[in-house]
Amino acid sequence: MSQKLRVKSIKLETFGHETEDEEKVIKALLNIVPDKLRNAINLEVLTVRGHFNNKIKVFKIKVENPLANEALDYIIKNLSRDDKEFIKNTIDMRFNRGVLYMRFNKQKAYFGNLALVDYSDDIIKTEIVFNPRVKDKEFIMQWINKVFNTNNKVKVMQ
Repeated sequence: MSQKLRVKSIKLETFGHETEDEEKVIKALLNIVPDKLRNAINLEVLTVRGHFNNKIKVFKIKVENPLANEALDYIIKNLSRDDKEFIKNTIDMRFNRGVLYMRFNKQKAYFGNLALVDYSDDIIKTEIVFNPRVKDKEFIMQWINKVFNTNNKVKVMQ
């Protein structure tokens, strides 16, 4: 592959309902990134109202380059073999215009386990934004096959 891969940022977002412990929701969100990066990123919290006027908090973090490279390496290393295969098999639904989309199970993330889920409301939405925008699905598929089949660090350009 002649094209170098760069990660611009990783965006993570989840919701916390009034019945949920806010600290646990934050812990689940931060568990998606390496421990050493958790204090280096800013947490944004927005309060919105649901359909029945219930209070919902939206928790967001954005990890930017060069920290995004470390975060991506951590995510890939902590995905199960089945989840890696799932990404490969669903890449057409997950990759669009330079962004790779994943949804993690919030409950499992709280306990430090990264597990993909597609059909749940209790998720952590994840967007991996590549820079310069890698738009070629074939290129990203080649990169995924290479990275998912090795234990090496993610090959990204700083």
